[in-house]
This record gives sequence, C-alpha cells and structure tokens, in this order.
Amino acid sequence: MRPATPIAPVERLPTFRTPLVEIRDNRCRRHDPALSEETPPLPFHEICFPRTGFWWRHLGKRKLPVDPGSVHLLNRGEVHRVSHPHGCGDANTGILINDPWLRAIARQRHLPGHEQSPFPVRTFPADASLSLQHATLLAATRRRAEPLVVEELAAELAVAVISRAAGSNESATTPAPTDSHRELAQAARALAADRIADRLSLEDVAIHLDVSTFHLCRVFRTVHGCGLGEYRTQIRLRVALMRLAETKDTLELIAAQTGFAHRSHLSRAFARAFGQSPNDYRRRLATQLSRSRRRSQSREPLAFPAVRA
Repeated sequence: MRPATPIAPVERLPTFRTPLVEIRDNRCRRHDPALSEETPPLPFHEICFPRTGFWWRHLGKRKLPVDPGSVHLLNRGEVHRVSHPHGCGDANTGILINDPWLRAIARQRHLPGHEQSPFPVRTFPADASLSLQHATLLAATRRRAEPLVVEELAAELAVAVISRAAGSNESATTPAPTDSHRELAQAARALAADRIADRLSLEDVAIHLDVSTFHLCRVFRTVHGCGLGEYRTQIRLRVALMRLAETKDTLELIAAQTGFAHRSHLSRAFARAFGQSPNDYRRRLATQLSRSRRRSQSREPLAFPAVRA
C-alpha cells in the first residue's frame, strides 16, 4: 500500500496567465498558530485580496493582520512569515502584474522609489469599489472569459489599487495610542473574521477577550475608525460578494454562510454597501462579462511588453 501523498501547506493554483498578468488562487491549509518558516525572497510584485480566514503576516518584528476587509501588497525581494491564530486556513487571490507595466503605473502616480518598490504601503482597507472589481475579475477567470477581458479587468484593478495605496497613510490603519490597545483591537478583528457566521454579541467578544464592553468599543473605534459591529458587517459583505460572483448558491444559503439572519437582511445590507441588490449584481456581472467577450472578439489584442525573467 502506497503512503498517502503529503498535501502542501500552501497551494498556489494559477487560474489565468498571459505575458501581462497572472492570477492565482492561493490556499493555505496551515492549522498552526505558530510562525511558519520564512519564505524565500519574492521573485515578483503581488497584489493580494484575502477572501476567507484570518491570519498574520510577519515582516521582521512587525505583524500585519490579514482578512477579507483588506488589500495586501507584496514587493519583489521581500521575505515574510505567516501564522494562523485560530488554527484555520485561508484563501486569497494573488494578482501578479507585468513588471514594466506595473512600474509605468507607479511612475504615472509619481510614487517615490517606484523602480524598486512600486507599492508604497503594505496594506490598506478594501473599500466597496475595490471589492466589486475584485469579484468581477474573479468571476471572469472562473467563467473562462476571453484573455483580453481578464487582462483589462486586472489592469483596471491594479490602477485602482496603486492609486488607493498612493493616497493611503499606512500608519492610519492602526492609530492605537499603545501596543496593548492595538493588540486588543486586532484580537477582536480576528475573532470577527474567524467566526463570520456566528451571531456573536459585543458581550461575547468582550468575555472572550477578558475586557469590558465599554473598553472594547472605545479601543476598537480608536484603532479602526468604526465600530466592531460595522466592521463585522463589512467582512460579511465582502465574503458574500465573493460567493455571489463565484457560485450559483441561493441568497438564503449565502446569508446563512455569512452570518446574516435571512435573505432580506443580506439584500438590504448589500444594497447599502454596493448600491445594488445581490440579484441585480449577478445580472449586471453576467451582462458585463458577455459584453466584454463580444468587445474583445471585435478587435486585436493589446500588445504588452513581455515579463522579465
């Protein structure tokens, strides 16, 4: 009897690849809250959109919280470690852009040091617009849209990400006056992301973290600029958006998967965040991809410089 083939802790599956862009479905099966081994120096620049889970990205002595409410940027040559404090894996979309084209975007945005590091920050919040663009790109790759369609969607998303990063103050994402306050807010954030479908109350979170509800509310709002309930809703909506783009699941099932009380609760929250109902989003997404396919078939593919080794 043959021994079972070991499963790699991190699986990086290219879902789309051309000379301009590569899109990867990255899935980590780590169940260890301890630090992972250090990665080799990254041979590429990558835009990372987390889709599920919560984990820490360690850069030297600094650690950054990663969840579906954030965008993470990785520069060529960086090394990092990861840890999963709740013993669960994660999934994220990795977007690797052609180097000459990426530097051209950074140069146009007048970013200092763009030749070496086109990403001026390492993380910033994912707003509704970026989340919609990410979901549309993911749906295009899942439905095997024409290469030109996916390239253009990826290019538009990269421009939006770099523009946001250029105007983002990285220190403003964690403005806690003390390390202990920052750690408390990040622990609450991790719990909200890890138990997305659970109907946790503020008191549940406070008891779990052994603090008073008043202290938790004050610290979280100081650090993240919003309340814990609002933050949890944002995370739930980002995950629901991915489900709508990637699957044919019913709204009832998606609502249950993401912690909304019922279908109408999800629909109301989704409409407030994204300006359209979940059903309208699905219809518009299908129309957008169909139009993009027809447009790409009526013209010559764009010429992009080849990726440098």
